[in-house]
Amino acid sequence: KTVGPPPRARANRLIMADKLCYGRLIAILCGGSGRAVAAYTIPGIIAFLAEMENVEALMTGLAEEDAPIRLAASHTMAEFALPGPLVEFESLHERHLAVDLLIANSVVVRELVRDGRAELGVAATDSSDRSDKALEELPFLDDEVVVAVPEAHAWAKVDEIELEDLVSTPMIVRDPEASTRQVVESTLAAEGLSLAPPLAEVGSTSAAKAAALSERVPVLLSRLAVRDAGEGFVARRVRGLRFPRHFALILASEESLTPGARALINHLLQRPRKEREPMRRGKSAQADRRLGARNVPQFRCQVREGRLSR
Repeated sequence: KTVGPPPRARANRLIMADKLCYGRLIAILCGGSGRAVAAYTIPGIIAFLAEMENVEALMTGLAEEDAPIRLAASHTMAEFALPGPLVEFESLHERHLAVDLLIANSVVVRELVRDGRAELGVAATDSSDRSDKALEELPFLDDEVVVAVPEAHAWAKVDEIELEDLVSTPMIVRDPEASTRQVVESTLAAEGLSLAPPLAEVGSTSAAKAAALSERVPVLLSRLAVRDAGEGFVARRVRGLRFPRHFALILASEESLTPGARALINHLLQRPRKEREPMRRGKSAQADRRLGARNVPQFRCQVREGRLSR
């Protein structure tokens, strides 16, 4: 005859098993032992399984936090706007966080985010019909395209460039899909004008600056790219015409963001306030609160230059 535990002990073990299983069904097959042995052994097995599940959940959470943030950014943002905030972000936290930065033009940045190859993008806003309504945009900062003039060029001596001179002078320009070029061309088109055939089309801001200095000719660039003294350029505007543009954080879904990406977004939206204060209205302020800050680790940054096959 097999002797089992008394009824009160069995009831206590059922209560214990229920607490450990949290209402879930766990099937355990026991053989070769009496019910008394099983009655004492099963709660221990259940406790072990529950502990293993807790460890697995903890490891999953840590893996999610430590996964690299897949960030795509336009050339202007990657070179002239993001380095400072990323360094600040590193200094605010104690744990390690990786940032995988892919640099491409704004059109490609949007495609990377939409296709899931980047969870966050920083790109120029697109007010045309080609703007992807499936992507969410959080206003980041204001910018303006200017004429970067080598100091040895005649335009460096004038305060503003005449519109007629701008449209009749061959210059260095970015590739056709770059926001820098599109903003200027669309603004001129609204006036019934167009740029002169370019001397060269280049794929990045750094290459455009190098070509302009080498050839001693003007180049159309972001104002952010020519605000530092000592690079051999002066920034000039066109008389009676401006080429403003805006940059935004691009994301496909807030729900799919990792904790690290959420914290980075929160940090970027808080800085630099003086440069983007005019853009901070309704939706972006609400987004700040929705994406609230979380403690995340420091980062290392792996940079790649992006190209998209068509």
